[in-house]
Amino acid sequence: MNKLAGTFNHLLDRLQESFSIQRRFISNASHELSTPLTSISNQLEVALQRRRTYEEYSGVLISVYEDVKELQQLTREFTGDCQNRVPGQY
Repeated sequence: MNKLAGTFNHLLDRLQESFSIQRRFISNASHELSTPLTSISNQLEVALQRRRTYEEYSGVLISVYEDVKELQQLTREFTGDCQNRVPGQY
């Protein structure tokens, strides 16, 4: 019976550790995604405040495109981290 209780406690510890890892990952991912999303939002907000020249709009689009590429790269990294992570490590 003691062995069963020990095994069960170990299982609960591992579950708690897994939930902690998941919370940290979500927190880190949210933080990493927040910066480019804020940049995109701010750039578009400023661009829409008044009429702009073609060159100004083009500059905003290029900058937003670069931010989107950064988001895509972050997403690939997060996906890779999830697929390659060894259980119990973060």
